[in-house]
Amino acid sequence: CDGNFTDSSGLILSPHHPGYYPPLIRCRWLITVSLGRTIKLRFLEFQLQDHPSCHNDYLEVYDGDTSQTLLGRYCGQRFPEFLQSSSNVMEIIFVSDEKVTRAGMKLYYTSEKGK
Repeated sequence: CDGNFTDSSGLILSPHHPGYYPPLIRCRWLITVSLGRTIKLRFLEFQLQDHPSCHNDYLEVYDGDTSQTLLGRYCGQRFPEFLQSSSNVMEIIFVSDEKVTRAGMKLYYTSEKGK
């Protein structure tokens, strides 16, 4: 379930989406668009196991690659409308534990001209 995305836009799906994702997985997706552009990530569908601190199943989104900034950790059905990177790189980590699974997620990213 790992992948590298270099197109100017694309879809990222959890494994087996729209079916339930499997237990005990760790997925990593790296989005790299052209220099001088940023990445806008939209949450189209999102349903993970819920936990007050998102300890069990979660999605983490990072701005950048080497000097990463965590943009957020999300679970349950709590998510932002979109996330915006400050550079041309974004990393997404999805982790599930051995217990409950859900329908997962469908994310869509686009490349925008940097500010």
